[in-house]
Amino acid sequence: MSKESKHGGLVRSLGIVGILALALDNVIGGGINYISVQVEGKVPGIGMYVPLVMLIGGIIAFFISINYSYLGSAMPRAGGEYVWVSRGWNGLLGFLSSFSFWVAEATAAAAVVFIDPKFFGTAFNQIGMTSAGAWVDSTVGTLIIGLAIIWLVWLFHMISVKAVGWASIILMIMMLSGGFFIVLYGFMGNPHDYASVLKANGINMQKYITLSQKTIPTSSASAIPKALFLLFFAFIGFTAMSQASGETKKPKKTLLIVFPLAIGIITTYFILYSLSVFHTVPWQYISGQMIAGHASLINGPALLGYMMPSGLAVFVTLMVAAALFNDLPPILQALTRLFYSWGVDGILPKSLGKTDKRGVPAISITINTIIITIFFLLTIWFGWANEISVTVAAAMFMYITVGISSLTFSKHAPKLEKESGMHKSIFVVISAVITILASSWLFIQGIISNIHEAWYLQSIIQWLISMGIALLIYYYGVKSVKEKEGISLNTKFKELPSGKD
Repeated sequence: MSKESKHGGLVRSLGIVGILALALDNVIGGGINYISVQVEGKVPGIGMYVPLVMLIGGIIAFFISINYSYLGSAMPRAGGEYVWVSRGWNGLLGFLSSFSFWVAEATAAAAVVFIDPKFFGTAFNQIGMTSAGAWVDSTVGTLIIGLAIIWLVWLFHMISVKAVGWASIILMIMMLSGGFFIVLYGFMGNPHDYASVLKANGINMQKYITLSQKTIPTSSASAIPKALFLLFFAFIGFTAMSQASGETKKPKKTLLIVFPLAIGIITTYFILYSLSVFHTVPWQYISGQMIAGHASLINGPALLGYMMPSGLAVFVTLMVAAALFNDLPPILQALTRLFYSWGVDGILPKSLGKTDKRGVPAISITINTIIITIFFLLTIWFGWANEISVTVAAAMFMYITVGISSLTFSKHAPKLEKESGMHKSIFVVISAVITILASSWLFIQGIISNIHEAWYLQSIIQWLISMGIALLIYYYGVKSVKEKEGISLNTKFKELPSGKD
């Protein structure tokens, strides 16, 4: 047993495959299987530009990943961005940005749980059990299945982080196997073949294409900014690896390479996936189905399932359902480690910064599971697209602060900066500037994208409310540390939290 576990701390038990699985599981799920085709209804006119948007998103995410490699290899601690920004730039903004990330991940978890039952419904429909499929797709079915998923993930986390790591690896393999067949059959087919199989299933493809053309005649590049804001949701989760910094083996080396490696794999997969889907399925057909009110039936496996043997189609759909399920373990891991790091510094109660003898922060895990449950209920009420808006806006603010910290790190904390595997790299400066500019642009796009919604559904209002709550928490945290420990919270920010490098 490690020194940390003897003292009730976190245990470094995640290797490079385990931490990479956390990233891939958190990203390659609903974002690509659901949002990549649903975007045709949410952003009319994006049409065939979806693969290009995925490429642009991947490029932005790559530059963000360089900042994470730079800061993570120097400060490998649980809490990720919170520790990096508070030690590399500013304590208050470190908390505000990490709280913003916490909001982003919690709402993303709710959106994922909301989407997942729909794939189980698709599987039932594919084997002819349409009544069961309709129940699963209903509000009651979504509620029951979603709650079961949330609390099953809670159980995994209560066992150990190593159990979460192994579960993530297994789910990653299942996820990629389902994705392989979607990409394969997408590139093997063409629109003519697709029209034929739809006809055999009693569906007139041209009917929906005509419906789309009456409303949206052609694709338009002007739709790219709004689509990029929405589709960037699919990339956000890769940074959750930062929260495993305190449980990663050989962290300085692993955290240096794992962020850009993850983005390379994710972007390649996203582009291949979207290219394959639209290679066979006309975007006008998807758009027409959305206009006709069939949005709940539109996802990657459901669309390309017509091209596959029935048994394989069911297998692929179930693997995609697993791909969504595997989003939850890394998200909950990220949320709980933020609570853990805030507890260690004293911003939240110290009990949240403690673990049991197995290295499990049980109190933090349970509280965050309850919060995800509440956000899930709100998602059923308001819808997944509104959850995504605040998720992307909150994450963009965090990326901006991480980018600024990359620029201030060497001057603010020179001793810590020397520990980075990218010490004084000009590439870090370039990446930081691009990260700040791109994230600021996406943040503004997020504000514009739903400015005409009711005020309580606007991402900027939701984000400002979360920042107001964060300021209150931080104020009382500063006061508590001063009263209980007799020191300023800023004093703690001059060094890393205790932990094993």
